[in-house]
Amino acid sequence: MSIPVRVPLRHYRWAREPYLEVLDNAVSLVLPVCFGRHPLQLPVAELAVFSSGFEQDEGWAFDPPLRVPYAATTSELASPNLTLLFRNPRRLPPLRFGGAVELRLPYRQSRRPGGVLVDGISVRAEHPDEAIAALGQAGVEIAELPNSWLRQTRRERSVLPRAAVRRRRWADKVRTAGLLGLVMTVPDLVHPSVAGLIVLAIGVPLLLVLPSLVTRASARSSQPEPAENEQLPD
Repeated sequence: MSIPVRVPLRHYRWAREPYLEVLDNAVSLVLPVCFGRHPLQLPVAELAVFSSGFEQDEGWAFDPPLRVPYAATTSELASPNLTLLFRNPRRLPPLRFGGAVELRLPYRQSRRPGGVLVDGISVRAEHPDEAIAALGQAGVEIAELPNSWLRQTRRERSVLPRAAVRRRRWADKVRTAGLLGLVMTVPDLVHPSVAGLIVLAIGVPLLLVLPSLVTRASARSSQPEPAENEQLPD
């Protein structure tokens, strides 16, 4: 059994030290501010690593979207320099309240039986090059093209043109605005007004028709997922 290698993460001096511990067949992520005393244990065979924060490329997006939070152990203005990606979604340990705010994940859900699943996590290492070298020596796959790696390992998810995903999100926002508008016009149902009737005349068709129109437009513009032997752009 080899000696565990500790990879320090950047943190404030007064805070408990966060770090990655590289073991024989696993990597342990210790984030006291997020997980308290419960580390996230990750099998080496389930991991890939690359030296930056995670951003999906401009041409493609996953549906449903991937969840790769950034554990900013210092300022959130500092960019991550190390990202661990998972072959399969992994459940996080129960989050502390401050950790849930930091990761922008639901606190209560993390403490329920199903927990919170993520597809990876970004951090800020003290020495990213040394961190990647240590992880690579332990057998963690180094993903030079992370988006291609994800498309090859996440075949169960749809890969859509980003424009189609943007249209769906825009439709959701319009639908939410329409619902709020309808709620605000409830008093007008008792005492009808011209403005209230106009809002109803516009809002109801939007709520009923817009989702189906956007779905059809997305289907027309969607491209099939690249074949397994096809080179995937990054």
